[in-house]
Amino acid sequence: MLDGRTYFTAGRSAHLNSGIYVYCLDAETGRVHQETRLSADLSSKGELQRAALSDVLVSDGRSIWMRKRRFDARDIGRPTQAGGPPPLNATAGLLDESWFNRTFWTHNGNTPAQYLVFDDETVYGIRAYQQFFWKSFNDAFEPGRQGYQLFAADIVQAGREQQKKDNRRNRRPPPGKWSVMIPIRAQAMVVTDNLLFAAGVPDVVDGEDPWAAFEGRSGALLCVFSKSDGRTLAQYRLPVPPTYDGMAVAEGRLYLTLKDGKVICFAGRGT
Repeated sequence: MLDGRTYFTAGRSAHLNSGIYVYCLDAETGRVHQETRLSADLSSKGELQRAALSDVLVSDGRSIWMRKRRFDARDIGRPTQAGGPPPLNATAGLLDESWFNRTFWTHNGNTPAQYLVFDDETVYGIRAYQQFFWKSFNDAFEPGRQGYQLFAADIVQAGREQQKKDNRRNRRPPPGKWSVMIPIRAQAMVVTDNLLFAAGVPDVVDGEDPWAAFEGRSGALLCVFSKSDGRTLAQYRLPVPPTYDGMAVAEGRLYLTLKDGKVICFAGRGT
């Protein structure tokens, strides 16, 4: 929702079933302010023109993005790919929970990682891979050996010159604040005024059942970290893994959805 208006899409692809419909509604009354339809130019040769795939919508307070397709919040009838990168983007879509070395999240076109959260000044993320080169990670990950990299970096606002540089060579990571290795494959994270929360399956390999942790049969962990230096403040056992991106904070409480369909709530000070 933005300025009393809510935005949503219907459809999967600009190529299928009459394309993707984009709506802007009055949040209080449901009245339709505007609607538009995205459809691909199937007559174009080579790369299809006006191609689009549906995804979670994100906003910077002025524009609405669906992947790299940008809409003016005041006039969604003129979608464009101009105006810089989205504040949050995933090469395989924000609903894809698989971790592959050629798919990653970025914030403002920077800080490639497998998963990201951010506040006004800092972006926090987790990486399974360390070497990033030419728009993909180019190394292997060995489970149960060193864990995953949890990091904090200054937010960088990508401009036009930075975008041109990105097209020629590998992105330069923004200045790092801290980096630690953690023993969980975090697939749910949230940042608050004081703390960073991450939940996921443990990074262990059982000799009798090597896939147990990865497939969620070894339970999970909820970890609490300091925003200032990444120091682990607390750990809590979870009976089953969290759902992907299934954590939220509101009114001093932490809410976490689990893969068995349950929702659990933690209440405490300092969130």
